Amino acid sequence: MSSGPVGKHFDSVAPGYDRWKEKARHYYSALKASLAEIVPPRNHVLEVGCATGDILASLDPADGVGIDISPAMIQIASRKHPDLRFLVHDLMDGPIDERFDFVVAADV
Repeated sequence: MSSGPVGKHFDSVAPGYDRWKEKARHYYSALKASLAEIVPPRNHVLEVGCATGDILASLDPADGVGIDISPAMIQIASRKHPDLRFLVHDLMDGPIDERFDFVVAADV
């Protein structure tokens, strides 16, 4: 999963990722607001490329699943949002065997 250069890059930036997002908070606030208009709360939601899980959490899913190729990002997301499920997964390796009401791929 993370053996490729993209996964390794995101593993290396994971510890400071949320600090970087804070610097771009206006962008992330607008992104979350836009997604909230499309994805109603309390649905079954998959976020592809979830990073530290904040976008998925902002959607208030009844059941939220986030996937990312970076184990370091998934570790942080799991710690920050224990009520959601996070998996290290690359969609190039195959689909997630689960049905979702919404699939979100934002900021990837």
